[in-house]
Amino acid sequence: MIDFTEHDYIQAYARSVEALSQSPGDKDFQHQAVLSLARMGSLELALLEYERYGLDKVRNHEDIMALGGRLSKDLYLRALRHGDDVNAKQYAQNAAHQYEAAFQDTKGYYSGINAATMAFLADMPKEIVLGRVQAILNILPPTEKLSPQDHYFIEATRAECFILNGNIDKATESLKSAITFDPLNYTAHAATVKQFRMILRKRGEPDDWLSPFSPPRAIHYAGHIDLCLSKAESDSLCISVSDHIQKFDIGFGYGALAAGSDIIIAEALIQEGAELHVILPCATDLFIEHSVMPF
Repeated sequence: MIDFTEHDYIQAYARSVEALSQSPGDKDFQHQAVLSLARMGSLELALLEYERYGLDKVRNHEDIMALGGRLSKDLYLRALRHGDDVNAKQYAQNAAHQYEAAFQDTKGYYSGINAATMAFLADMPKEIVLGRVQAILNILPPTEKLSPQDHYFIEATRAECFILNGNIDKATESLKSAITFDPLNYTAHAATVKQFRMILRKRGEPDDWLSPFSPPRAIHYAGHIDLCLSKAESDSLCISVSDHIQKFDIGFGYGALAAGSDIIIAEALIQEGAELHVILPCATDLFIEHSVMPF
């Protein structure tokens, strides 16, 4: 299986394709390749590959069956962004049916809760939505003796059920429990908060109570190379950069290490406890020759 723990979806896709060169018909590798494309935002290619691999014909495999619902949900969100309400509703209905088919085949709570949420977003009758919510609540296992990640997903699912039921107090309690047991799983937190905001905005309810549960922000940084600053000016700039990192709750920074602004920002990110991800635009020796040594 492909390791997604680092959440580098481009590399995950590359590894999936490499694995498929050795095992061309492996449905799990096909699933992971398509999922990586979807996660990195390459929706059109993900849809083409999903159809080419014949993943829509797979049964009794929750992850693969739910992938069709995931792609339809992405189409729904894209249509909403473009103001295309008619097609958005159709995509939401498609996603609801695909997730429900996965749930009926596998009884997995991931596909079940998404079937309920997409039914709500597709304006399906309230009794259908609440019936699906109750079906999920009936099968959610207790969280004792579970791994932190499993605990997180079960409590986050429970919280989503409560939001769909209109019980924000219980949703808040369950979400707090989820994050307490898996506090650094920022990718999962972001996906959960995004889903909850989607429901609340559809209902026209405030979503500001979700802000404390949102993960730290990520930035891409770049700036001038030859700054020509005095010692005092350089010190002042470093303080200003650190202040901005704290003010906007920056937890992740992506950029290069060119002389000047890049290095100042990178050092400030490390000093403030953020994760620094260095990405050079060319070979290291060439980068040093042109973007570091002359300055």
